[in-house]
Amino acid sequence: MIAVVIPGLIISLLGMYFVSQQKRARELNAARELTDRMNFVRDRIENQTLQCIKTVFQTLSNSKKNIDYSDANNVMTHIKRLVLAHPIVKHPFFINSQKQYLFPFSKKTSFPAPTPPYDYKKMFDRSSENNYIKGENLEFKERKYVQAVRYYLKYLEENPDKKTLLAYVYHAIGRCYFRMGKYPQALHYYRRVLDQFPIQLEKDKSLHFLVLRQIALSYTFRGSKREALNSYLDLYEKVLGYELSKKSNPFEFFKNEALAYLNRHVQQYAAEKERFSRARQRDRLSNASQLDISLGWLYFEGEETGNRQLAIEESERETSRFLKLQELYTAADEKTVFYKTLRNLDEWSWTAPEFAETPALKIKQVILPQSNFPIEVCIKKILRDHPTYNDIFFGFMISFEFIRDVIIPEAAKENLDEAYLTLSLADPAQAADNKYKLLSVPLREISPGKHLVLHSNRENYIQWVVEKEARLLYGLMLALLIALFLGFFILFKYITREAELVRLKALFVDSVSHTLKTPLTRMALMAENVQQGWVTEENQKQAFFHSIIRETTLMNEMINNMLDFSRIEAGKKEYHFQACSLQEIVRTVVEGHSNYITEKGFELNVEIDDRLPPLELDREAIALLTANLIQNALKYSDKEKYIGIRVYRENHYSVLEVEDRGIGIAEKDLANIFKKFYRVSDPMVRACEGSGLGLFIARHAAAAHNGEIQVKSQVGKGSIFRVILKNKETSFK
Repeated sequence: MIAVVIPGLIISLLGMYFVSQQKRARELNAARELTDRMNFVRDRIENQTLQCIKTVFQTLSNSKKNIDYSDANNVMTHIKRLVLAHPIVKHPFFINSQKQYLFPFSKKTSFPAPTPPYDYKKMFDRSSENNYIKGENLEFKERKYVQAVRYYLKYLEENPDKKTLLAYVYHAIGRCYFRMGKYPQALHYYRRVLDQFPIQLEKDKSLHFLVLRQIALSYTFRGSKREALNSYLDLYEKVLGYELSKKSNPFEFFKNEALAYLNRHVQQYAAEKERFSRARQRDRLSNASQLDISLGWLYFEGEETGNRQLAIEESERETSRFLKLQELYTAADEKTVFYKTLRNLDEWSWTAPEFAETPALKIKQVILPQSNFPIEVCIKKILRDHPTYNDIFFGFMISFEFIRDVIIPEAAKENLDEAYLTLSLADPAQAADNKYKLLSVPLREISPGKHLVLHSNRENYIQWVVEKEARLLYGLMLALLIALFLGFFILFKYITREAELVRLKALFVDSVSHTLKTPLTRMALMAENVQQGWVTEENQKQAFFHSIIRETTLMNEMINNMLDFSRIEAGKKEYHFQACSLQEIVRTVVEGHSNYITEKGFELNVEIDDRLPPLELDREAIALLTANLIQNALKYSDKEKYIGIRVYRENHYSVLEVEDRGIGIAEKDLANIFKKFYRVSDPMVRACEGSGLGLFIARHAAAAHNGEIQVKSQVGKGSIFRVILKNKETSFK
């Protein structure tokens, strides 16, 4: 065994050492493996996305003959079906080679010039012109918003009595803060306009709706979604009320922008959703789905300043100012910015050679004015030489929301299905700023400007994985060592036990030989005396014969013990149960031993309850059990010679009790006396004849009768053995 344990120990220790030395190399390998998996996932995501895009154009190709581009409802129906069937499509469009949209449907818009209740010439008299006009020029021409705010504030200090003008100056200051991205300050001034000048706003709807919209946008850019929702609800309700009362709506752009935002975000808030539902009922949109509203709103195009007659005189300066604000107030939402930017791209020639002959699918990158990162547009010529619209192209913005929410999770689940890993789509700056980032790989085909980012909710994830693997290897090696030592220990215990059994068997053979030899010698001597005629008196002969019979009985009991032990060890011991009287069996055994007990000088006390009912017993086994208990009482009693035998009823059990007042049994030996070959290591016990099998056979017999054997003993005061029979078949009454 040592030849196995020592090499196993050496191998395990060497394994642990090499595992610790390979930690850095394993980290590099783990990083490479993770990168390979990421590249595989990236390729899968891009291939699946490209397949989705091709499927969109295939679907359109199958139905393009049924599209009537002059029928707005027909175009809307086909677009709606396409978007419902293909979530990859975002902001779809039809456009011709003259850059005219066939979808979405465009509409010119401009903001009505305000009609303030004041004399504009008096507002900007020569005494204050330097401050207000300088602020306006700094804001619109030089885009120096901080300096513009200072001049607007100076104007307020110089004209504290012009209360009717405060709303417009506060609005100008809020506008500057909004352009600087300082939305809390912008909200402060917009709120002052809204809260302090309700009468003036009621008269000047242009200012009123502009302020409501800027408040909603400020909350949106701050990330305060619920406040933005309520502000857009205010705007939608106010513009809708104006439209219903005037039967026309020069502020339709505001209403549709509010609709677009509310459609996307109102579903998660119950109160706002109910309020929006009531407003849609007033707007006769209660039966329209979110998709219908999203597709149905108009693409608004601001009118060019040069198309209007602008004889900018002193009295028309306010009208000019509102025209300058169009770059701020038009198209802050993604959809309108997208359509406007797409049509006005100078470098995008719809008659480029790549579109001239082949209807190839192209993916173009477009950078929106409000974003530093490109978006991807899929475009393909679907019709040539239309009699009305010339060449017609169809395209859409790739929905990265669909890629993020559907395609990426599916690919990650199949290839990165780990509890601590998350895969996301991000712009390069966002990917670099993620503190839990493990690695990122750029998309190559669908959007080179975006990255797939793998991050974990654990810092130092790769080191943690390597350490976990190392711990597993350490655990396996430790388990090997434990198994080796455990095997060694078990083998040692087994060998020790076998050696002990060999020793006990040797003692048993020696004891049995001595035990059998002694009565045989006595029997031979007595028989020889009778044979030689040395015993002449009849009563002496009878005594010799009686002794020979007694010794024969004892030898027979000992031989029966050995035979029973042999059968038990071989698993062949059988018990033959029949209805018997326990008290009769005990009386027979006691009568067989009574003379011997008396000769040995023992006081015998027998108490047997004859009212006990018959039990299902093996007569021979119970008789041998009783004889063994009596023999032990005889052998291990030295000073006070007393044997008490009782058979009685205790609750629903029959009890056989054998009591002696002999040497007793130490408490430490009580648990072992029923084991085979076991004998108490007391000199007096060792001096007595015995095989160490009597109590072992007694316990086996008791267990076979569905009973048990108990012992109470005290050294120097004796022992009480109780055999409790539970009687499987016969119930007590």
